[in-house]
Parts: sequence; C-alpha cells; structure tokens
Amino acid sequence: MTNLELELISEGRYRVRLSEALIEEVGQVEYVNLHAQGPISKDEVLMNIEASKAAIEIPIDFDAVITEVNETLEQHPERLNSEDKSQNWIVCLKK
Repeated sequence: MTNLELELISEGRYRVRLSEALIEEVGQVEYVNLHAQGPISKDEVLMNIEASKAAIEIPIDFDAVITEVNETLEQHPERLNSEDKSQNWIVCLKK
C-alpha cells in the first residue's frame, strides 16, 4: 500500500491514512469521496480525491471490512493534509 499507511490500533484492526509521499505529490486536498462502511475487496476504490496537483482514485490492496469512516473529511477534505493524526485518518478497518 504505497499510497496508504496502516496504523495498528488493536489486534487485526487498523487506521488508514494517506502516505506523506502521496500528500506531497497531489498537493492540497480539496475534495474527498470515501467508500462506505462494510466489506471492501482487493483493488476496489477506497477513496477518490481531488487536490491542487491531481485527481486520483486510491484502491485498496487487500480484502477488508471498513468498520469506521472519517465522515468529517467530506466536509473538511483539507484535514488529510494535517499532521494531526486525530484528524487525518480515512477509515478504520479489519483485515
């Protein structure tokens, strides 16, 4: 998952963020569309983002179940550029 970073938060449960390299590449995030809670399959689109330098789809590299979605990102997509880990996470999932 070169575009995404996983943070282990408990046994088999992860918090997902954009990688620093991707944030530098795309610039200031201006729009986010996130996958809903529930199952997600390998290569399915986890999120779409539009930023100052690019618009991209970000797929997931494995099967998982999304248990929580950071819905505030849809109203405040700029939080993805924040260094504050309490604001810049995308989803929580179980592998």
